[in-house]
Amino acid sequence: MEIDLIDFLKNGYFGSLKLEDSKDTVLNLIGEPEDVSADTITDLIWKYGNVEITFGVDGVACVFIENGNTDTSSLVNISDYVNMRNISITNLKEKLAENKIEILKENYIDKDKTEGLLFLDNKVKISFENNIVTSYSICDPQKFIV
Repeated sequence: MEIDLIDFLKNGYFGSLKLEDSKDTVLNLIGEPEDVSADTITDLIWKYGNVEITFGVDGVACVFIENGNTDTSSLVNISDYVNMRNISITNLKEKLAENKIEILKENYIDKDKTEGLLFLDNKVKISFENNIVTSYSICDPQKFIV
């Protein structure tokens, strides 16, 4: 499956995959996961290299890309990942502005604003630490299995 990271940040779709898609849809689009994990529920999180797909009550509840992880998958090719891996939050904000991607909200954990979260208007969340992006994700927490 080919993923354009900028498109993901723009529209919130992970290629053809979107929130609430079924496990069968994920299998058809990507294939069998390389690993599965969950503390208490079997088959809850499917892993494809640095990408994790979490299932909830209505199918896909979250897609998470661990940024900076070089453990990529041959099943998921994220274009621009090399350029966006370990990108500074300043450079990411510039890239978002260039692509007319609006930041809806910024939350900072520390007073120096080196750690926190950016929320885009399409449920995409970007986390960063020490001014470096650590993950990109789209989640609907109301869809998680409890």
